[in-house]
Amino acid sequence: MVIFASAHAISGWYNLTDLGDHYAVQLIRYHSVCCMLIFPLAFTIPNVLRAAGDVKYTMTVSIVSMWIFRIGLAYVIGGYMKLGVLGVWIAMTIDWAVRAVFNVIRLKGDKWEGKAVVHK
Repeated sequence: MVIFASAHAISGWYNLTDLGDHYAVQLIRYHSVCCMLIFPLAFTIPNVLRAAGDVKYTMTVSIVSMWIFRIGLAYVIGGYMKLGVLGVWIAMTIDWAVRAVFNVIRLKGDKWEGKAVVHK
């Protein structure tokens, strides 16, 4: 919330043009909100699953989601829909949201349990 409120001050550190400052503030605020709401589910739950030995699932979800949503949608939203750099960031957060959904579903199930290798 502090970063969101300080977006203009932060962008002021970089001697940007008016348009660059506009985009910087927009991206700082967008990223701040998404980091609070989506990032924790998308990136902490996979760490739990990996620690429990469910590495293949988390890696597969990460790779597939990144190629389809982060890269694919970046071209669609940023390029074809003409949203530019904001479109790329929107695609990135859609990737986070998809990962979060898949990882929450996996965590709520029981397929990940018992995958950890115990060394004696």
